Amino acid sequence: MCLFSKEKEMVATCDIPCVKVLVEIDGKRYTPIYDKHVPCFVLWGLLPFSACGEKEVEQGSDGVFVKGGYIHVFDLLKSSSSSLTCWWFAMHKLEYYECVIPKGTHYWVSSDGSEYAARKIRFVRKT
Repeated sequence: MCLFSKEKEMVATCDIPCVKVLVEIDGKRYTPIYDKHVPCFVLWGLLPFSACGEKEVEQGSDGVFVKGGYIHVFDLLKSSSSSLTCWWFAMHKLEYYECVIPKGTHYWVSSDGSEYAARKIRFVRKT
């Protein structure tokens, strides 16, 4: 995952609606590219889905590159279906889930405001 931000890392003051794209393989759901399995009880919203690994953030000349240790999600209102699809996604069966970045969670917002990188999300429902 890589997200470019001109803002500092923020803390959610309320739940932030977003969309998470998952890949369905043999009836199980995985995060794209990193292939982290998402258990059913997390999809049902019983527990939050938390990022694993160390935060990987690199300072650039005109912003910050968020490279790892976060969950990549899309803004529910600002993202178009074209921004939710890329060459890698086109090769897999995708599912879209309405989620929230829970209040109190550390997150970054992309320069255009259409994407987030959050330490934790909670699934609400499949769209």
